[in-house]
Amino acid sequence: AAGAAGWLQSMPERGLTPNVVSYSTLVDCCVRKGDIPEALGWLATMVEVGLTPTAVTYSTILKGYAKAGQVPEAAAVVKQMAVLGLSMDVVVWTSLLSACANASPRRSDVASSAFRAMLRCQVEPNQ
Repeated sequence: AAGAAGWLQSMPERGLTPNVVSYSTLVDCCVRKGDIPEALGWLATMVEVGLTPTAVTYSTILKGYAKAGQVPEAAAVVKQMAVLGLSMDVVVWTSLLSACANASPRRSDVASSAFRAMLRCQVEPNQ
């Protein structure tokens, strides 16, 4: 992610303006290396510079929390997406369910609630 961060920070010197895709790519790099705090920092910077994160940006952070089994954090991202009116597709709900499965101990209570919420939102499970 350090290389990607350097690339993003050097864009203005080249006459380029970082956009939502630029920042979302950097967030993805951070999540892939397991550095969710850094990803959240770039998300905050994105908002500070006046860009609006997309459902893809939030889903990327959600996937990081899912892999780490961080259920409260994953649930908070889903709630934030709902408040912002962002699309909550099967990927979002599956990520929240994955967080529940990866948690120690597993969070079947939250998974059950999330599954019911997914159905209420008329999202079809993919498996």
